[in-house]
Amino acid sequence: MQLNTAAVAVFSVWVALDSWMFSVAVNVLPTKLITLTKSHTEDYIESPNYPDDYYPQDTQIQYKVEVKLGNEVLQEMARIQVTFEVFLMERSAFCHKDGLDIVDRTGEVRAYCGPQSGRNFLMGDSVILMRMYTDADGRDRGFRIRVRLYESPCGGLLRVFRSGYITSPDYPYSYGAHRLCVWRIQALYGMRIKLSFDGYFDIRSDDHDTCFMDYLEISRSGNFQKDSQRYCGQTRPKTIMSTTNRVELKFVTDCCEEGRGFK
Repeated sequence: MQLNTAAVAVFSVWVALDSWMFSVAVNVLPTKLITLTKSHTEDYIESPNYPDDYYPQDTQIQYKVEVKLGNEVLQEMARIQVTFEVFLMERSAFCHKDGLDIVDRTGEVRAYCGPQSGRNFLMGDSVILMRMYTDADGRDRGFRIRVRLYESPCGGLLRVFRSGYITSPDYPYSYGAHRLCVWRIQALYGMRIKLSFDGYFDIRSDDHDTCFMDYLEISRSGNFQKDSQRYCGQTRPKTIMSTTNRVELKFVTDCCEEGRGFK
């Protein structure tokens, strides 16, 4: 639900308990938008009343954080780093009373409550939505959260005339966790690009090679929206020929264990 005009929206929720009926008014505050750019790389999100007073009861508020870089390749690689500098909300099982939900465009929802100060993690997207919610029981100090633009040290735009090399980070050693590298390779108009793998090919996978954990994704057309294929495991892919004068590669790793990568 997106609220643009009203300062506060009040909803009455009727609850039945032992044959009695009563209403609960929930204040839904306007969504706050935070935009991170090249010149504005970090910002802060604070719960209502922080730091002067405890957060209000029966309240919901959303915070949308997005990255805008104006460059398609850089935008594809951008992610958001989240740091809970202060986080004190009422603790409950499954955070069903007070809490903070964080969701990105993959649809994965993370719920936080209780004391969580010092927690630091990297989201897998350049757009995230946070939702704070509180009930009628219990309060605490709330939170102050830093959101920061994270730009990958690998990837970029490569223009080729004859040949060149791309390697995973730190190849032939372990490539590390939480990597996101996007390469766009471009040749002269009318030419095609051939990708051949040399040396080791070692990208961690599960027993079924679903390429869900770590993977190299390649678009032969240079557009992931049109076509793509994921590769992982220890079997080198066969030679790949582009269908246009462009090709895109995306290398993604998760939090755990690592392989030696590719060249």
